[in-house]
Amino acid sequence: MVQLVGQSIGAVISFLTSVSEIQDETVLIGSLLLFIPLAALLPHIREPAYRRCYSSAIGAVMVILLFGDELWCFLALVISGYVLTRWLANARCSCTGFAVVGLCFTFANIVRLLAWKGFITLSLRSDVAFYMLTLRLGAFAFLTQDNTVGKQQWTMPSWRDFCDFILFFPCMWSGPSLTYPLIMDTLTQPAPPSPPSLADMATFAVHRAFDSGLHFFGYFVLVPLFPLNGLLSPSFRTAPLWWRLAYVCVPVFGKRCQIVMAWYFAEVACFAAGLGLQKQGNKYAYLHMGLLSAFTSGDALGDDRSPVNVGSRNSSDEKLSERRGDFLAFDWRVEISEDMRLLVRRWNTSVQTWLAYNVYKRLPIRSKLVKRLITLTVGAFWHGISPGFYMSFCLYPFADFCQELAGWHAVWPGESLPALKLLIKLVRVLGTQILLNSLLLPFVLLDFHSSLLAWYHCDLLPFWFMGALLLFGMARSALAGPTYGSHKQKQQADAAAGAATARGLNGREKDIKGS
Repeated sequence: MVQLVGQSIGAVISFLTSVSEIQDETVLIGSLLLFIPLAALLPHIREPAYRRCYSSAIGAVMVILLFGDELWCFLALVISGYVLTRWLANARCSCTGFAVVGLCFTFANIVRLLAWKGFITLSLRSDVAFYMLTLRLGAFAFLTQDNTVGKQQWTMPSWRDFCDFILFFPCMWSGPSLTYPLIMDTLTQPAPPSPPSLADMATFAVHRAFDSGLHFFGYFVLVPLFPLNGLLSPSFRTAPLWWRLAYVCVPVFGKRCQIVMAWYFAEVACFAAGLGLQKQGNKYAYLHMGLLSAFTSGDALGDDRSPVNVGSRNSSDEKLSERRGDFLAFDWRVEISEDMRLLVRRWNTSVQTWLAYNVYKRLPIRSKLVKRLITLTVGAFWHGISPGFYMSFCLYPFADFCQELAGWHAVWPGESLPALKLLIKLVRVLGTQILLNSLLLPFVLLDFHSSLLAWYHCDLLPFWFMGALLLFGMARSALAGPTYGSHKQKQQADAAAGAATARGLNGREKDIKGS
């Protein structure tokens, strides 16, 4: 009997491995779409034990399908991560999280390096699967650290609970900021007596597809019309400067469309699994605010203000925080925002939340610039070994610093006039778009030589722009007069707008719950 079971398991693994020979893009897109109906069935399973088995079984099948011949990487990383976490927890170490994160990120990049050198093979699907796996292991380690250091009683989760957490399939492509307790509550709590119907879930998915319309257009239409090779062509430098700057924005926007579009649909599976399910009297329903308590995306990277504010330093952008509690949803106002920090945060809200809470806020450093630089370097290390990641991620904090020093969001004399206010906003929007997209070119091109060549073809404009902002900011600081605009007035306006947004947000939550 044991031999028969072993042969059956071996046959299943062989079948899944053979299926994994399908093109990586097909598997990735297929799993994104397949997770939605499978996750929608999870709240309808009454028994918690069956629910856990259902989730872990699908997760195990997907792990085999995604990793294929590289399954040993998954097993080695998961086992070593759990063993190291448990050992450091028993020692009540105060650096458990950073140690496990360092192990996971380093292991993934060593595998990528060996694959690049040709010593091993690493498929695209395996490489992508590393991203969420390493963040999940890191989140578990930080949770253990927070509950063991300085506390007397805390039971380390068992191996079974840990495996159920890792194999929770709706979060394989998204939800890095979803905590271990939240996922375990979804698996172990009694099922809601009247969960939302599958028709409601289908309606939500259709709305999400509608929200992604601009990103479909950007990735499938604009990117083929403006290929990356055009940036590197010698003839590109002979084109007018305004055309080159406009051309640079399109490939970067297309890359963001590709990433955000994938996150949109990945988060639908989290929503379908019951995350964000709120009790209203005797019924359970998805509130409009969605994952207000599940995704703690308020304290964004480098922002120490109230979680109600999304992190915009411009009062005109504060109203965008009303969408913060939802699953990442499209808002055209973000695309034309004059706040570079807001644009960066909305690129990948979940991962930046993970970095903000687990790296930025834990660094014992007072300088915000240094903390941002270290945090974004960790983010680049999480992405991989390509030089372009480090070039873009390490330059962004300095660009943001130059903007802030120059009073980019200060209130300037005469800005109360509608025409002048519109002109200043236009300059801010164009300057933000050109600077940010130019700095993110290495993120798209990946290699060092191509990135330098693309910057050279744009006459090194982002660096001239940063230098001009820096010199102007230094002169503005030296003069230190209200002639050049009062940044204190802008801070007061931001605080007032944030308080108004908080009052409106709390009132809307009460209206929703009351209905």
